[in-house]
Amino acid sequence: GTGWHDELGEGRARGTTINVPLPPGTGGDVYRQGVEALVPIVEDFEPGWVLVSAGYDGHNLDPLVDLRLVEADYGIFGRTARELAPAGRLVIFLEGGYNLGALKRSAAATLEGAAGQPPAGEPVVSPRSSWQFL
Repeated sequence: GTGWHDELGEGRARGTTINVPLPPGTGGDVYRQGVEALVPIVEDFEPGWVLVSAGYDGHNLDPLVDLRLVEADYGIFGRTARELAPAGRLVIFLEGGYNLGALKRSAAATLEGAAGQPPAGEPVVSPRSSWQFL
């Protein structure tokens, strides 16, 4: 129930939160558009470290969230995090996921992407082909 685009942080932290809400059924193609839109913001911020809270409940086999991400998507996200982090300053924390097989494969894909390896497999295309990240 959180993560709406108008939730920007509170008090002195107002303006430091960026949420990218996505509709149910979103695949990696649209999800990546959202991530790519955040890249210039992160680059302008010039972080000293990049900390990734890596949750895998967006996987298409996970029962919790109705997203359609696959291992290849997580590999791409790992590579993006690596590209945004200063050398040696990327930390990835395991957040969770509820399909243990998907969690295992997705966590491995994230680490492979962060290590610079190309993602294995093909990302899933969103069923709402007319919907795009704005």
